[in-house]
Amino acid sequence: MRLFLLTGVALVLSLSLSAGESEAKIPSGVLMDEARVVIGEILELQKSDRRLPHDISAEEIRKRLDTAISNLKKAGVFDVSAAQEERFKKGTFDDADATTRLKAAIKILQSINVDMPVTTVYAMRQLEGGKLRGARLEICARLAEHNIEQLKALGGGKGE
Repeated sequence: MRLFLLTGVALVLSLSLSAGESEAKIPSGVLMDEARVVIGEILELQKSDRRLPHDISAEEIRKRLDTAISNLKKAGVFDVSAAQEERFKKGTFDDADATTRLKAAIKILQSINVDMPVTTVYAMRQLEGGKLRGARLEICARLAEHNIEQLKALGGGKGE
């Protein structure tokens, strides 16, 4: 069942990305900037609820943020076509598509036996609160999809 669910998300991902597939991909500065904000907020929340050491320095948080952004960039999370990046720079996003993708990813992550990734928990709360739009919604959808790709690479959820 898990393999079917993960395969299903791969199909959703490939369909949503196929529109500009023939065009070369570039890392989106718009998405990287928004990811810095989102992940920065998550790290601050983790610090405030003591999932990070209370005495962690601002420098250490910055290093963790830089490492996260670098790893996501290497994984292709920010990759877009030049046309998409131009739309993003103008503030034009397909919120309906990103919402559908995010909800599908959340559903898949909830259906398998894994601890929900912190970025997805953040996205769920923001989505429920009506706070996700534009670049923030797009990056949250991409982060949730990336979490599924990581699980596929590891072979699924707990207890396998």
